[in-house]
Amino acid sequence: MEMRLAEDLRYSKAGLKEFEVIGSPKVEVLFYHAELFASHLQGTKQIVKLNIIECYSLTALPISSLSSTLKEIRINLNRKLKLELSVSEMISSISNMFLERLTLDGCYSIDDIPPEFVPSTRILRIERCYRLTRLLIPTGIEILEINICENLEILSVACGTQTTSLLDLHISKSQKLKLPPEGMHELLPSLKKLVLENCPETESFPEGGLPFNLEVLQIVDCKKLVNGRKEWRLQRLSCLISLFIFHDGSDEEILGDENWELPCCIRHLWVSNLKNIKQSSAQKPHLS
Repeated sequence: MEMRLAEDLRYSKAGLKEFEVIGSPKVEVLFYHAELFASHLQGTKQIVKLNIIECYSLTALPISSLSSTLKEIRINLNRKLKLELSVSEMISSISNMFLERLTLDGCYSIDDIPPEFVPSTRILRIERCYRLTRLLIPTGIEILEINICENLEILSVACGTQTTSLLDLHISKSQKLKLPPEGMHELLPSLKKLVLENCPETESFPEGGLPFNLEVLQIVDCKKLVNGRKEWRLQRLSCLISLFIFHDGSDEEILGDENWELPCCIRHLWVSNLKNIKQSSAQKPHLS
């Protein structure tokens, strides 16, 4: 199998831009001979996309052997894959990989994602990784999407490290996540958009509140979080222009509590099944 692949690449590598493996029962043969495989991909100078789909026997991905020209890697339904890097692979990946997008979807054996695995990825999407319990947000990413990772409990930023590049954080259907990243108001200073959907155990925002530069906040079906909204202190967010809240109507009215005032900069407001919203006394927002 690997020799036939090598022969094909030898004659087509000049124009090869995308490589895809789907449902290969012997994909481990290909990746056990990673040096042979990588030598041909490195020679293309044009390969930009790698898709590995439904290769159930794949257990490891040789990061250090992949072409530095790659811009997108998608790993889908690879049930045995684990992300375990040696020191040499970590150093190599940091210096050589500059991905536009990395997608990990249906990788059921992954319980942790080392930040070194994605040091230079602009968009990181993690979906249906059911054993994932914790995630340290890598530096350098701009968009992080987490969907249907029902056992994710801890989402954090490296202590003392500002992740100044993260602009968009979207978390959906994380059944056990109780708190967004601790210290996010200081450690995620560039965050512009925060979306939380179907996170039933998320009770509050972390101490210190939300990042001051936040522009868009969307909360959908997060019952405990919305019921504790008097602690959100949204009026401190001088850049917040869009607020979207979809609730089940189970909350009680908050009376005479200025902590639920909206900032005067709000321009777009969409609220469903929520009681008692007050405008900031400083200035009425112009809503649309």
